[in-house]
Amino acid sequence: MTGTAGQHELKFWSTQSWACLQTVTLLVPPTSVSSPGGTATAHDSYLQVGIDLTASYLVLCDIARKVHFHLTAVDII
Repeated sequence: MTGTAGQHELKFWSTQSWACLQTVTLLVPPTSVSSPGGTATAHDSYLQVGIDLTASYLVLCDIARKVHFHLTAVDII
């Protein structure tokens, strides 16, 4: 998985062919929100990423906006 500046776009890659499997774009509302370091603008993201030991589930948490995303890996044959 790779991310762009600000973590607004995430790309998931195959470890066998290095082909991009999926692109996820996170859209952020244009309002200011409270963040751990003060006030965040619409362009700021404070993402924490976690993955389980089986690499089946990925959890993204934006601590500035108090939202989380759960992604489930599915085998593609």
